[in-house]
Amino acid sequence: MKKTILFLFVCLAQISWAQSSELLQYISQDAMYTFVLRPQNLSDKANWSEVQEYPAIKEFSRGFGPAMGANEPDFFKDLFQNPQKLGINLEQNSYFLFNSDINMDYGTEIKAQLIAPLADAQKFEAVCKALFKEEELKNKSQKDGYNWLQVQGFSLAWNAKVLFVFASTPENFFAPESQEINYMKQFNMFQKCINMDSQESLNNLKVYNDWEATVRDMGAWLNYERFMRLYAQGAEGLNRELGREAAMFMREIMPLMLSMYGDLYAGMDLSLEKGKIVAESKFYGNQDYINLYSDIANSKANTKVLNYLDGQNTVFYTYTHFSPEGTYEGLKKLAQKKAGPQSDIVDRLFKFMEIFIDEKASFNFLKGDLFIAFNGLSMQKYVDKDYVYNEENDNYEMVEREVEEPLPNFVVGASYGNKKDILNLIEIVEILGFATKIKSNKYEISLPQSPKFYLVLDGNLLLFGSDKDRLINGKKYKKMDSKHKAYLKNDNQTIFFSPENAIALVDRVNSLKPNTFSERELKEMKRFAKGLKDMSVHTYKPQNAPYILQEMTWELENKEENALNTFFRFVNELYLSTQKGM
Repeated sequence: MKKTILFLFVCLAQISWAQSSELLQYISQDAMYTFVLRPQNLSDKANWSEVQEYPAIKEFSRGFGPAMGANEPDFFKDLFQNPQKLGINLEQNSYFLFNSDINMDYGTEIKAQLIAPLADAQKFEAVCKALFKEEELKNKSQKDGYNWLQVQGFSLAWNAKVLFVFASTPENFFAPESQEINYMKQFNMFQKCINMDSQESLNNLKVYNDWEATVRDMGAWLNYERFMRLYAQGAEGLNRELGREAAMFMREIMPLMLSMYGDLYAGMDLSLEKGKIVAESKFYGNQDYINLYSDIANSKANTKVLNYLDGQNTVFYTYTHFSPEGTYEGLKKLAQKKAGPQSDIVDRLFKFMEIFIDEKASFNFLKGDLFIAFNGLSMQKYVDKDYVYNEENDNYEMVEREVEEPLPNFVVGASYGNKKDILNLIEIVEILGFATKIKSNKYEISLPQSPKFYLVLDGNLLLFGSDKDRLINGKKYKKMDSKHKAYLKNDNQTIFFSPENAIALVDRVNSLKPNTFSERELKEMKRFAKGLKDMSVHTYKPQNAPYILQEMTWELENKEENALNTFFRFVNELYLSTQKGM
């Protein structure tokens, strides 16, 4: 199995792409995950002549053959410098497929396959001779116009144009007949590929082809219906154990769930660029889902939260805003439309819930946004209680001691509508003895054996956090860059992380409380953060687009160098540091 994994890895590492692909005819629309590989896009993104001379790359090349257990390990020594010797066509798309099912007898069953174009079948056969022993190659035969080889738990099929590699989990690792059963399974996978109905292939799925045309360095496609069917298989098995009623409920509700997810897909794309790494995820659905998202997203950001972000020390924050009323009404409309024969059940469920819900009051309690931020740290005192053994009376006695520790300055906030309802809730906390009013709209929260926390009402913003200077004393933070205001206004969800501020926080922890982190731990953290700047994730719906978009951008310190070059240099430096430490 080790050879299987390594062989797939080296193929994936060398394969590239073209604008269109004939290989989609072999891929079912029903595949759970489809990965499209385009390393040819990377040809101009790194200084390959320099990378090939890195000690780490040379060592990888030298060690690849022995790690594979190859019959001729020296064959693979120059593979990184000469990938054409694999015989794979470096001018066309290649694909990696992954499927999973639940088998009630032995658990999760995994099936994977690589589909790649061949440029030179003779070169690929030379790879097989270098990889496998002579007695293993005697099993090679002809199947439906393809060379067919089953060896060491996986199967290969190829002709002059295309290569298939099939891998799957055996039904029982310890059963003698297991490998033969597994080989039969892989042969069935092969037959399905070469006899694919054109109407069922990805060639005939427009939304996939539209997405693949936008993929840059590599991408992954998820079929949500296939994913939900796997979930349904697992849920049925679980509910059989839980009882007849639970199983009956799952059988009733599962058609609705499958119908709701049946039109949903996700396409994820990664691009290594100058001075940054960019990843995009596009979530596709029919017009019903687009309308639902519009209902959910029908809200405005509360930019007042920016007052509680520290432009100098914020390590992380996330802000999400949505419409509670739009979410409820949108889900209600969608569920009723998708329910089909179960529409009466869905309608009754919503009517039943509305008996207990005052919709107007509920949607005006909290307005549908939430933010969390970590803004550096400060020394905080609290009373800790512990039990100490008393030798005189041979008993344990509770002892109180004042503790001072560096703790994160965090704040959690949400917008509210009806202040009277919020104050009623706070009064309950006061009666329970956990809250004490300090000033108008400002409260101290006391919990056993913990630092003090603070609850504040600022306009229409409810805040809970640990930074007394900011929340109670009104100390102002340094303003965040203006781009963060644009993030909040344009996004439905924003996530931000600063590695630079995280390392500064770790250094400060060690200065306030020495040896919290060892010198080696600090060194490793700084090594991994070296060259990394801010990371941000943005989720929103582009105007007139048939998808919801999530963009992740990780800025790098060196704006003139491509991220791929930065990656290889990092790997080489990491390798060299491990050699020095040996």
